[in-house]
Amino acid sequence: MTISDIADECFQEAGEPSDTSVAAIAYFLRNKVGLLNVRTFSTYSLNSSYEIVDEDGGSISTEAVSILKTFYRLDRYDYLIRASLASLDSSSVIEVRDDGSSVKKSDRNQTIKTLKDLKKDELEELNFLIASYKIRASSPSSIDGDDTEAGYR
Repeated sequence: MTISDIADECFQEAGEPSDTSVAAIAYFLRNKVGLLNVRTFSTYSLNSSYEIVDEDGGSISTEAVSILKTFYRLDRYDYLIRASLASLDSSSVIEVRDDGSSVKKSDRNQTIKTLKDLKKDELEELNFLIASYKIRASSPSSIDGDDTEAGYR
């Protein structure tokens, strides 16, 4: 899977936000290869065409792609939380109705709380994905048993 395919999936899953692009997401993902290696004890790198490959030159695994996409979602939630905190609209008015017209505003604090909850869920998913990746990649260090004697039951 190419980095542009992964970035496009991230872009589509985020609802095609107007404040970012597929190229910006691809740049972000390329910069997270080191973090992916540290967190999963893997050896991915960028080749000469800036695609993510393993140590044998093969393509990135689907499990690693899932982890990279989760890195992006966590960063996206961080961005949205910072943007909500920086917004000047601090009104706590939820809804106003007058003579058939209405104005509805969202509560900034509730929005931030929801984003933080979503980020927490993504972080839990990331930890689960990384643990699963490590378990799948591990091999047993020894197999204990008493199967060395012929005819033993």
